[in-house]
Amino acid sequence: MMIDNNAMKKLSESFVSEWLNMEYMLLPERIKSKRWACLPIADYMNPMEAEWLSEAINQNTSKDIISLAFEFGGTPTCSMIEVSKSNLIDANFQSSHLFLCITSMEYEFIYFKDQLNRFYLLSGSQNFLKKAYPCSLETSKEMYYDWLESYSKSDSEKLFLKKIWEKYFTA
Repeated sequence: MMIDNNAMKKLSESFVSEWLNMEYMLLPERIKSKRWACLPIADYMNPMEAEWLSEAINQNTSKDIISLAFEFGGTPTCSMIEVSKSNLIDANFQSSHLFLCITSMEYEFIYFKDQLNRFYLLSGSQNFLKKAYPCSLETSKEMYYDWLESYSKSDSEKLFLKKIWEKYFTA
């Protein structure tokens, strides 16, 4: 599907106003209103995770996928992307200094990356999350907190990341 620049701009503005709070973080109540689960994942997306997400998107959603990249207080840029492991990694690399959201035109799922690459969120149906991150919730939590404790982070950053888990994790 081709979409013109005006439509992309409107789509970006709509997404930001409907899905993000004043701090450019996903609104948990919006996620809950869709009856979605949400999984915080520490650090940035690695190739294995990009492969899982690519397969989940291709198996469970429409093919019209958009990428929205923006900085705090900035104007989002929106583009269509063809979903593949390498394209997801590339989108993350190209937006390494920005917030990044990847979703379908119908908002069937949301991948949200923090501007500082400290974590990302996967939100969608239970079925989507099981394919996008195929491990148990217990293991996911264990991995998140192991990563949190294994790297030398300040106490304030550790607290911030613990609050991210508490704020967003839903099963």
